[in-house]
Amino acid sequence: MIKIVTASTKAQLEDVKALIKEFSGWVLETFHANDREVPPAFRKLEEELGNLPGKYARPDGMLLLAIADGGSVGCLLGFRHDEHSMEVSRLWVRPEGRGRGVGAA
Repeated sequence: MIKIVTASTKAQLEDVKALIKEFSGWVLETFHANDREVPPAFRKLEEELGNLPGKYARPDGMLLLAIADGGSVGCLLGFRHDEHSMEVSRLWVRPEGRGRGVGAA
C-alpha cells in the first residue's frame, strides 16, 4: 500500500532531500552523457534543498512524500503557478517504487 503524506517533519524533509538528490543525479548524468548543458532548474539545487520547504510551503505549494513498506519511495514538489494551477517542479519515484502506482497516487 502506498501512503502519501505532506512532508513536514525534519525526518520527512531529509527524505525529500535524499530523493531529490537521487533525481538530480539521474538528470545530470543523463545530460552529461548526451553532452547537453545542465538545465537551469538544477543549477541552484543545493540552495533550494537548504531552504525547504521554501516555495513549496503551503498554502501556495506542496511537498508530498510517498511511503511504502516502511520507507520513502517517492516525492512530489510543486508551487502555485497562477490562481488556477500548480506547477510540479520535482517528481521522483525510486526504482523499487515504480510500477506500484506511486506517481498516480
